[in-house]
Amino acid sequence: PEAYTTSGPRLMGRNAAGESFLRGFLAHGRPGELWLQVLETAHAQHFAGTAQALGRSETVRAVTAHSLGALAEVGTVYYPGPGIGEHAFHRAAFGHGAWSLCGITHTTSSTRAMDSIAEWLTAPVQPWDAVICTSQAVKQHVLRIVQAEAEHLRERLGAQRWVLPLLPVIPLGIHTQDFVFDADQRVRARERVGAQADTLVVLFMGRLSFHAKAHPLAMYQALERAALRGVNAAVVGLLLATWYQPVWLGAIRGPGDLALALIGLAALSWWRVPAWALVLAAIAAGVVSGLAG
Repeated sequence: PEAYTTSGPRLMGRNAAGESFLRGFLAHGRPGELWLQVLETAHAQHFAGTAQALGRSETVRAVTAHSLGALAEVGTVYYPGPGIGEHAFHRAAFGHGAWSLCGITHTTSSTRAMDSIAEWLTAPVQPWDAVICTSQAVKQHVLRIVQAEAEHLRERLGAQRWVLPLLPVIPLGIHTQDFVFDADQRVRARERVGAQADTLVVLFMGRLSFHAKAHPLAMYQALERAALRGVNAAVVGLLLATWYQPVWLGAIRGPGDLALALIGLAALSWWRVPAWALVLAAIAAGVVSGLAG
């Protein structure tokens, strides 16, 4: 259930996307039995409570590992991530055409996400399966991962034939009513951050993870260009409301650690220092810091 709620201990984009999808499905989906695949029966009870809270009273039919063949009655199983390879192996016992699988991308740069995409080439994924790409950029990245894995298997094993899922591009939707604010609310929000009437405020809300999520540099450059070109505002202000990767909480223990991290980021992003050289320099800096302490 954690993939479909924002009330868990770790809030990430996939949680918000999953909750938004479930709300939309229950609000606009056609009446009928509600099917779900669960690991535990308690998860089905949790889903039934959520459905009832959102105005749905249909029968909830839960499928567990002991009744997996019942999915043939459904036709398509949606999985909230790109890792449909594992589920393709489970389906194989009932026939590859028993039902189709549909996944979706979130981040595509984390190790786990890239591994799950590369797995398509060796899992019994079928051409009637699909993984939704949330943008053209995401699709191109997915294809690069697939091409790299295909080249590896070609050189290693002589493999020549690949079966891939469909990759439709469907941007993530939002519930627009969640972002409707009246004039008084907007004025109070601007007052809280000290924004003047002629200040253009841009809000970024998301996870600051340069390797696994979007790098904010492009946004900074776009705002700089807007300011230089003379947008209809005296000041362009940027608010960052972000979540840090857990490594920051353990590795950044003081101003010195923060300064070292920023220098390293600048070395990679602007000075193009090789990663191996930066690692060696960071190790040396850590040793010196430890001896000095």
